[in-house]
Amino acid sequence: MNKLFTSFILLAFGSVLGHGQVATNPKVVAVDVEQVLTNYSKFQAARKKLDASKENAQQEIEIMKEEGKGLVDRAKALEAKIKNPALTPAAQEKSRQEFEVLRKQIQQKERDLLAYIQRTDAVLKQRLKSILELNMSEIRDMVALVAKEKGADLALNKSLKDFVIYSADYFDVTKEVLNRLNAAGSK
Repeated sequence: MNKLFTSFILLAFGSVLGHGQVATNPKVVAVDVEQVLTNYSKFQAARKKLDASKENAQQEIEIMKEEGKGLVDRAKALEAKIKNPALTPAAQEKSRQEFEVLRKQIQQKERDLLAYIQRTDAVLKQRLKSILELNMSEIRDMVALVAKEKGADLALNKSLKDFVIYSADYFDVTKEVLNRLNAAGSK
């Protein structure tokens, strides 16, 4: 079914180009968009910043976990103190009250940690989405420009599995698109 649809699309693009004119010799270029995106210097720089943000978030999570662990250790010590038969009933009650306060603090710390993880994950996913959208827009524009300059009627994405089965090397404009994007990004 997928191959039939792909064949139909290629046939439609190949046979009807322009205002209803039949293309006798359509020119096609191919580009590996995944390779361009991966090697695009602007995307790499944005990805490094995103990775640094992830690392900072992970460090914050570790700090919060250590704080929680400290509270749990204090609670365990109080629990042992409560069970000590040498304590007076008043001292045991005071330790129980402290333990209850610590238990509530531990529960709050767990909720805070979970909320932080969820918020951070959502923010990082949104930033990645924005980075991808921005870079893909620039890549599409550059592919269109290069394709037009080469007189192409159609540009295909080679990185889509089973969409481009074969393309001769002279159809591939991946390096040219990548070089121009990186050159434009360094200005």
